[in-house]
Amino acid sequence: MREGVERLSQEMGQPQWYAILDALVQAMAPYARHGVNVNVDFYSGVIYYLHQIPKDLFVPIFAVGRVPGLDRAGAGAAGQQHPDPAAHALQRAGAARLRADGAARLMCARGHGQSRPRPSPGMRRSVNK
Repeated sequence: MREGVERLSQEMGQPQWYAILDALVQAMAPYARHGVNVNVDFYSGVIYYLHQIPKDLFVPIFAVGRVPGLDRAGAGAAGQQHPDPAAHALQRAGAARLRADGAARLMCARGHGQSRPRPSPGMRRSVNK
């Protein structure tokens, strides 16, 4: 990645970006023994900038790249991994209700259970009698 950023900054006529990153790497070298190291994301911002990707998309691009690996570090009981980490993260964020409502509708469509799905607790309408 480091060589790619160096080459790209030269090709784009903005070698100062690689020089800045290299200076930061050198300045942080004493901290490497403490686990503070450069990773791929360190170089990504310059790549996005040189390709004229709008700055407000930097964080979403970073986040989207993390979704497939969310919760891989041992979710579930006894260190078991969730079969779909992205779905697990959405469930944690409160999207589980959408999935449950969808399952209830599917069951009703197949003739199982109640004749029509119940609204979610937060979605119930009050009826004036």
